[in-house]
Amino acid sequence: MMFDKRMMLFYMVDILKEYTDKDHYLTQQGIIDKIYNIYQLSIERKTVASNINLLIDYGFDIENIHGKGYYLGERDLDENEIKFLIDAVYSSKMITGKQAKNISKKIYSNLSMYEQKD
Repeated sequence: MMFDKRMMLFYMVDILKEYTDKDHYLTQQGIIDKIYNIYQLSIERKTVASNINLLIDYGFDIENIHGKGYYLGERDLDENEIKFLIDAVYSSKMITGKQAKNISKKIYSNLSMYEQKD
């Protein structure tokens, strides 16, 4: 599958959503490496910084840890809301086990891969 460089902002959002949270951040080089490893695209550091500033201007809560790296801060749902929703889904008598599993996967996608493990 060929990835389009024009989609770089979207790729960066996906990487920040999946691989960062308040306890896990990525440096500019880490973002460059992820983009190359996942999408087979090369990107320069200046472009990473510029794109992050564009995403922040658009409204994404991207935090910079004193120059050590970036993480996606506020998300659509926080961990406690997600746990509550998943408990509610599995407690419902109207939802089958398979449906509950599919719904919970969609809900979990709001968390980083590290938060999903919890």
